[in-house]
Amino acid sequence: MMFQPFVNLTHKIMHEDKIFIGADVSKLTIDFTLLLNDQVEHQCVENTVAALSSYLKAVKRRFKVKDASIYLGIENTGRYSWPALRAFSCGELKLHLLSPLHLSKSQGLVRGKSDLVDSQRIARFLKKNLDELSLYQKPREVIEELSLLLARRNKLQKLIKAESATIEEMGQVSKGRVRSFIIADSKKSVCFRASDDIQRLPISLINA
Repeated sequence: MMFQPFVNLTHKIMHEDKIFIGADVSKLTIDFTLLLNDQVEHQCVENTVAALSSYLKAVKRRFKVKDASIYLGIENTGRYSWPALRAFSCGELKLHLLSPLHLSKSQGLVRGKSDLVDSQRIARFLKKNLDELSLYQKPREVIEELSLLLARRNKLQKLIKAESATIEEMGQVSKGRVRSFIIADSKKSVCFRASDDIQRLPISLINA
């Protein structure tokens, strides 16, 4: 799902104007609300680096502004936020990675019934609290890689736990060919055999 062309905003932007954009992130798409003075624009964009970069280019072209005039707030949703952080962390765009806890505790900011409503609330939160928010700082490459590995390890650890539980459950079942097959299949699974290596993986990377 690509972005739709801007159709609602007719304001001619002045040098002192700031564009505030709230982003509500989901797995496949990101809903954006753009605030320019009292005017509002909504867009739904595919959650990929290419689509998000195109969206930003369209905003700058439409309003004839540079990155420095754009303030963009993204709710931190973990790995679903990664494409947006990659697309928007270049240049002088003012990027804010917002804590879900901070958003939920803010007065009057209650999760809406749609991504569109949530993105609008994030945009208004950003505009209201701009002076209190810190800009996103892109982490060093080694930190970024370590975060990816830790996320991968955590996911595999859950799979390992599930396979271990399966083996334990089969121990309570009467002996038979199916029981033996399930136990053997769990033991030879990649995640189960690699459990020790998975535990040591981030440490080995750091020491490399």
